[in-house]
Amino acid sequence: MNMKIGIVPKLFLFTTALCLFIVAIIFLGQTMFFKHFYVYQKVEDVKEALQSFQQDYVNMAGDAQAVAKLEQDFYQKHNTWVTALDGMGYLRNADDYYMEIRLEHTDNNPALSDQTIFVPLYTVTNVEDFHTDNPFLQNTLIQVGQRIAIEGLMMQDQLIPLRMGRNVSNLREENRLINLQLESKEYEVVPRYESPTQYHEEYPNVLVYGTITKVQTPEGAHVARYTNRLFLDRIKAFQADLLYGDYDGNSNQIINYEENHVNYKMFVNRTQDQSGNVIYIVALTSLQPVSEAAGVMQDYYVYLI
Repeated sequence: MNMKIGIVPKLFLFTTALCLFIVAIIFLGQTMFFKHFYVYQKVEDVKEALQSFQQDYVNMAGDAQAVAKLEQDFYQKHNTWVTALDGMGYLRNADDYYMEIRLEHTDNNPALSDQTIFVPLYTVTNVEDFHTDNPFLQNTLIQVGQRIAIEGLMMQDQLIPLRMGRNVSNLREENRLINLQLESKEYEVVPRYESPTQYHEEYPNVLVYGTITKVQTPEGAHVARYTNRLFLDRIKAFQADLLYGDYDGNSNQIINYEENHVNYKMFVNRTQDQSGNVIYIVALTSLQPVSEAAGVMQDYYVYLI
């Protein structure tokens, strides 16, 4: 026996389906609009704040404590990390965390013979290692008087350390010191050339020995600056791009990237200090709050339905 559905049930089903369709459209529309609006507003707020930070930084660049407070205040107000780099991409005001090395005489690299170089330790170590029981760092390699082998690249007439160890054989072992971001960038750049020989003609490889003459590590509140590994890794990656010429310094840039399923935006502003030296103002902000807020909206609409 055939059963016919009456007009009332049909209207009910149609109305229910239509309501659910409208709710879904509203949800998708509001979620997309909210995400785009939040990102746009976040970017504009940070860009505007960076302009003020940049002016204040240039005016007080010689005062390390004032600069540290300026960076802390910026983070507290905008939930965004910020710092300044020099023309080579190194952290400015990082004279509390470095290693001084007196290079030995070498006929292969006479320009480096008997020279003293300064290696920012944040490029090859984690600051936490100096405040824990780590015999490799504290008692073996990084100590005054230790002879050390350095493999690096000549970039802009300056030695950029890539790997360091007790001797040449240690430069490919696990207990070496290494700038991972620069090494990764080198692997990316070498295939651009017809041969490794052509690559090294532009970026000469250097192998020298030296003796550590001074080790400076931060204390107290200054340690916090070097504990943000995420920010430091992005800074080192930016430096690698800068040294290899993959950064267009003629204009300010915003770089998008994702890590651990979280989206970030990195802001890079190029300016000069009062002496005319190039400075890069770098800021990093997370877009995770917009994802969390969108999730709350989704749960809310599910609850309504």
